[in-house]
Amino acid sequence: MKDLESIKQRLMREEPKRRLGHLAADFLRIANFIESDCANEAKPIIRESKWFAEWIAPDVNLETQQFLSEAQSFLALKEIQWPFWIENKESVHATASTVRIWSNDLLKKSGLLD
Repeated sequence: MKDLESIKQRLMREEPKRRLGHLAADFLRIANFIESDCANEAKPIIRESKWFAEWIAPDVNLETQQFLSEAQSFLALKEIQWPFWIENKESVHATASTVRIWSNDLLKKSGLLD
């Protein structure tokens, strides 16, 4: 993964709604990669998304903070359990569906769709 500090600095220059938009885009990329033949491409995006969630949280409302915390925990668990669930098509599909829903929810929360 690239230098985390430079990624954080770039992200934090954005307004909070755009930060949420970046995370929503990452969630969609994760879903697309794990459902394709490029699942390993999702690993660095999962790591980055966990950091994004942590960095974004202080500047959003409590409901969104809770959502980010739950998403971060879910992604950490998927990362740890990677070899066990990535080979199961049903688990992959369920994970991709969850992450796609999160992407849409984050876009709504961000206000970027308004």
